[in-house]
Amino acid sequence: MKWIISVALCVAVFFALGCSTSSLSRKEIERLSTGMNFVTIPASVPGTSKDVKVHYIEAGDPGAPAMILIHGFASSTLTWKDCVPELAKYYHVYAIDMPGFGYSDKFRDFPYGPEGYGKVVVEFMDLKGIDKAVVGGNSMGGGVSAWLAMNRPERLTHLVLIDAAGYPMETPGLVSLAQKQWLKPIIKPFYGKFIVGMGLKQVYYDDSKVTPEWIELYGRPFKTANGKDVPFWVFEKLGEEDWEAQSVKIPTIKIPTLIIWGENDTWIPLEHAHMFNRDIEGSKLVIIPECGHVPEEEKPDVVVAAILEFLGH
Repeated sequence: MKWIISVALCVAVFFALGCSTSSLSRKEIERLSTGMNFVTIPASVPGTSKDVKVHYIEAGDPGAPAMILIHGFASSTLTWKDCVPELAKYYHVYAIDMPGFGYSDKFRDFPYGPEGYGKVVVEFMDLKGIDKAVVGGNSMGGGVSAWLAMNRPERLTHLVLIDAAGYPMETPGLVSLAQKQWLKPIIKPFYGKFIVGMGLKQVYYDDSKVTPEWIELYGRPFKTANGKDVPFWVFEKLGEEDWEAQSVKIPTIKIPTLIIWGENDTWIPLEHAHMFNRDIEGSKLVIIPECGHVPEEEKPDVVVAAILEFLGH
């Protein structure tokens, strides 16, 4: 009897929220992709069986020093929307959609995780002719940035970690749903506006900023091909042992490092900010009050000011 009730509830929710489950047509995807920048990462990146088309945004003087920004889990270049214009006054800024997210290709056999993503960033830099760059990331993207600082330090001038993954922890909030492969048939249809909206309200301190328009923009990439599968594919490849292995090496980072953290982050605790600050010698820590897990969205002016001050502007 209990399972019948459970199934009935799931079906009821499904139909009540069914408007969030539709996918974009090929024509709609082509329309959205018009004018976007893409670079093709060859299948030589270990773990891939085919080339990966990676979407990115670019702004600033091509002759200025390079800056690369990396988003978090289930996010995209959209997270940097309000930071890029000011940063681009001083840097040639690139923000990249990691494979599986945003408008980049989404393949099941991609090596999702800090190492696979880190190698994509290096390949991206090679293809764009970038020798060194300021590299910064939020959440999962912070973990990727830290991987680069530990494994390819010669490609970074400075490191910026924003509420970054890096230490073992309990998988936060709605992200934990993607760890439960058995839930996929039930949860997958709702990756889109419904789950994105719930997730944004968890990561923002002031959830009044989570407008319907913002949820729509955030959720749109989940309507692209394989968009709703990727969260589950990531956790097929990524385990706690990945972060355990990485955290041991964090004290080896010798690149000038800025750590930015929302004081009210409920996904990655503030304690982790102090752990990064302790383990990375000479690092600078900036804690932003009344701010959650994505300061670059919730307090972009404060984030940009902290980054530019750290870089001497």
